[in-house]
Amino acid sequence: MPLAVLRSGLRLGYDSFGEGFPVLLIAGLGRDRGMWAAQIPALAARHRVIAFDNRGVGESDLPKGPYSTAQLADDAAQLLELLGVDRAHIIGASLGGMIAQEFERRHADRTATLSLLCTSPGLPLAVPMSPAVYESIKPDPESDPLERLTGAMRLAFSRSYWDRNAGRLRDAAARRLETPVTPESWWAQAAAGAGFSSRGRPPFCPCLVMSGEEDLIVPPVNSERLAARIPDARLKLFPDGGHYFFVEQPEAVNGALLEFLAPFTPGAFSAGRVGRSESGKT
Repeated sequence: MPLAVLRSGLRLGYDSFGEGFPVLLIAGLGRDRGMWAAQIPALAARHRVIAFDNRGVGESDLPKGPYSTAQLADDAAQLLELLGVDRAHIIGASLGGMIAQEFERRHADRTATLSLLCTSPGLPLAVPMSPAVYESIKPDPESDPLERLTGAMRLAFSRSYWDRNAGRLRDAAARRLETPVTPESWWAQAAAGAGFSSRGRPPFCPCLVMSGEEDLIVPPVNSERLAARIPDARLKLFPDGGHYFFVEQPEAVNGALLEFLAPFTPGAFSAGRVGRSESGKT
């Protein structure tokens, strides 16, 4: 199946949907590009949407870690270069939000805006998850894989959303285990998040920061601290939203994203227009 082969030689799995000013979606720790399924159709109605698998997951190569946010950001920049994209809106969630911040630092000329979902300002400002949550989400080779992943997913959603959708989400956990993330790759990506620091300049581009108010993985105070250090950043918190608030409340989140992006989108397409679709998969 076709993959993007970067200048570095690394191969990344990716998809591209729609037409218009580009949007790059950067997934979180241990997640492939399927994490954005609830956002892609709405965004692709007005934009060319590029979603990809970070190194270590999905269809992308699994080089030995540890990784850094600088490596992961440069992977994303090389992907845009390969696809002929000079500049894009950058949207990242969780670890993907840290990668997005690093992307803007290292590739400001390619960054039109930043949208940072359920993420962290990094050291020294970050507020970590509780020790109990950390113990529940990290890989444990001695535990049953399905039970472990189901438990981690339970913590990633708000209590009310899980209660309404428990059966469907357990089925989703089983499907994810059809292409599991290795413990080595999980820890390699986790090292990138652990090493990310907010020291240095804040982002200069327009920035939207969003979080669920019930996030146990990246407590929402991180979004508040992040927005406070970025000039003119917009902060939006979603009541009853967990870490995956963008899955739980897609219409509200997608609406907020499109509203934010519109003033900064050259030659914006009218709402509802859907263009071509191409894929890095066969």
